[in-house]
Amino acid sequence: MAWVIASLLACNVCAQPVATLAPGSLGIVDTQVDSLSKARAQVQKLLREQERLLKGILAMSPNDPKLRKQLEQVQGEIARDDGRGYLAPPMHDPEFAAYYERLAVRVECAALKNYPAAAKGKNLTMVVTVSVLANGRLEKTKIERTSGIPEVDAAVQSLAYAAAPFENFTPEMKNRFRVIDFTAGWKFSKDEKVPSPKC
Repeated sequence: MAWVIASLLACNVCAQPVATLAPGSLGIVDTQVDSLSKARAQVQKLLREQERLLKGILAMSPNDPKLRKQLEQVQGEIARDDGRGYLAPPMHDPEFAAYYERLAVRVECAALKNYPAAAKGKNLTMVVTVSVLANGRLEKTKIERTSGIPEVDAAVQSLAYAAAPFENFTPEMKNRFRVIDFTAGWKFSKDEKVPSPKC
């Protein structure tokens, strides 16, 4: 199994299949991850624009309960994501890339101990978001694109929980975000041998 993250770790030959972060071996998944991050940023931009427009309309009709309710819903959506960062490979900021590489090694080590039995001997891909709080605790995981096998999807989510807690964010990271969603592609390959992390 490989958790595909561009430009972080190189793929070498080893004796056993493991979970690892490997650059560029899933071009389609890498493109989907990048598209997902861009879409999330666009949604935030559109929500803020919708909020601005609703405030303007509400200023002209201050007693309209439907407009007020709509504005409250939009503001709730914005608040829910406020302080949330969306990161996907490649990460150009060295501090975020280094943090993510350390997070990835923890997940890889958890995968070495708990390789999903349902994935053995299969070629599968999936996209997963792991949401990490500033204190290093795992907030949640989300399957963005399923492997097609529910047992594998559940096992991948369990691996992220088994690897947590992660490191606290650095002061610079904490200044920017209260939680970061790291989105990555996972690849299970029956043929590929990848390097074991130093656990």
